Amino acid sequence: YGLSGICTDNTHIYVGESMNMKITVLTPELEVVQRISLNTKFKQDHTYINDLSLARDEVYVCFVNSDYPIQAFTKQGILTRCIIHKDMLDDAVLFCIDQQLNIIVSDNGSCEIKTFSNDGKLMYTFGNRGTAPGEFSGLQGVSVKDLCHIVTVDEG
Repeated sequence: YGLSGICTDNTHIYVGESMNMKITVLTPELEVVQRISLNTKFKQDHTYINDLSLARDEVYVCFVNSDYPIQAFTKQGILTRCIIHKDMLDDAVLFCIDQQLNIIVSDNGSCEIKTFSNDGKLMYTFGNRGTAPGEFSGLQGVSVKDLCHIVTVDEG
């Protein structure tokens, strides 16, 4: 079914299982500790996990083909919050969480980086389609380097 998304905390590695709607939890020695089934009520046909991230005690998941592409779950797989509605994103590819728990999404559909507050309010948007500085042609990832820098991966 394919793997999609990987993140770690101080003790475990979390790996998304794309079409299974599960997260496998591993030790640093790659021993399986648990397989978590995600309990989301917003699953549609062909909904699958695209990326995941950890912040505090929640697992944030980016779904493809869901009314809420970004959702938060407990580490036991219980849905705690639907954070960002699909109307706010064209094609969420990957995302990360910064130190203030803001959610930074690479939106490949609009070729923009969008920052949302932890409760889903759009705060900032930058970039657009193109090949000049500050423009993107195929966003493939985003990460926070520090408080002042966001790193993106663009295929163009």
